[in-house]
Amino acid sequence: MVSVKVKFRPSSIEGKMGTLYFQVIQHRITRIQKTRYKLYPEEWDTRSLSIILPTENPERHQLLSGIQKSIRQDLARFDECLSILAHNKIDYSADDIVETFRKRCLSGTLNAFAHKLISQMEEQGRFRTGETYKSALESFMRFRSGQEILLEEINQDIIKAYETYLKQQHLTLNTISFYMRI
Repeated sequence: MVSVKVKFRPSSIEGKMGTLYFQVIQHRITRIQKTRYKLYPEEWDTRSLSIILPTENPERHQLLSGIQKSIRQDLARFDECLSILAHNKIDYSADDIVETFRKRCLSGTLNAFAHKLISQMEEQGRFRTGETYKSALESFMRFRSGQEILLEEINQDIIKAYETYLKQQHLTLNTISFYMRI
């Protein structure tokens, strides 16, 4: 029986955010899949293994709701990976589960795609183009509060929200055009 749970690792520095991770157990062997999701200890319920959404801070509530949604999507991806493994293999390990998740899910992220392009540009000696891509990626990841996004999840609504975010940052039209074009 396979177990995939979301766990919280608090920071060793008091007052700093800790990190969420996935714990995968198969045949009593435990493996961990790190995430980029960060939150404060008081925002995590250790009994129910879930995020506590604050009512007094709407911005933080929205951010944590987004993390909560991403966790659900990641757990669904783990289920997809388990189905694939069950279909292709008679017996599989916790390592197989985590590896399948990484290959199938994390390789299709914007970060993975962009870093691959940036590396290709640098290999071709096109350093300025690589820097341009890096700058655009950093801007988009600030918009996403560091949350990863799958390429298949990028749609017209997300791009419009990104454009609105750029305008709210009081950037010039040329800068907004630059980021949107990339």
